[in-house]
Amino acid sequence: VTFVQDSICARMGRGWRPPWECRHGVGHGIVQFQRHVHIDNALNDALSTASKTMVGQQGDVWNGIWMDHFASTAYAAHDADDPAMVLMVCYGNAAKHRGDGDCAMYSPTAFLLHRPRAYVPAQQWCRDGCEGVLKGVGADACEGTCVSGVGMQTLKENMENLVLLGRVCNKARTSQLASRCIFGAKGYYSFAMGHSIPDTLCAQIEIPTLQAACKR
Repeated sequence: VTFVQDSICARMGRGWRPPWECRHGVGHGIVQFQRHVHIDNALNDALSTASKTMVGQQGDVWNGIWMDHFASTAYAAHDADDPAMVLMVCYGNAAKHRGDGDCAMYSPTAFLLHRPRAYVPAQQWCRDGCEGVLKGVGADACEGTCVSGVGMQTLKENMENLVLLGRVCNKARTSQLASRCIFGAKGYYSFAMGHSIPDTLCAQIEIPTLQAACKR
């Protein structure tokens, strides 16, 4: 901060506005850095508490921690639009392989809360985020899990509209990802309703392969 003040802000002329804008920007940077540090610390503490107190069932608790993080954290608009920054928490020092799959699955919730019903763009968001964080190593697995989260959220918000679900999942980058999208939706429905998706609902899906995946 001192370096920026001395090397940049102090050299922006005699007018009041340029140095003021510079110092104002420094304020943004400080609070954003501190926010990320404290979020990482809070997640690490929460995950560690689960590991120590719920031995054998800690995975269930980690799932709740990650769901709450993405559904409740007030991401600023530009934060949610940066998929690598959002997904970084799943594979950084906070997670340490404690429910990182659940973390990736719930991550598109942050984007979809910021951009409601942008289910198709959310799939590209998953790709960009996973590639940005993992640089090719494990990116495909991350993307598949993230896309399953898009399917989960799509169905959650449209429980009786499987026409929409099918059309969203059909926009996936590959047929395998389209199946993962359907898989995420099926998992959510079974958990929420206590039984699998009825064939009558699956029949709404217009794409035969995805309709069959829904019925399996």
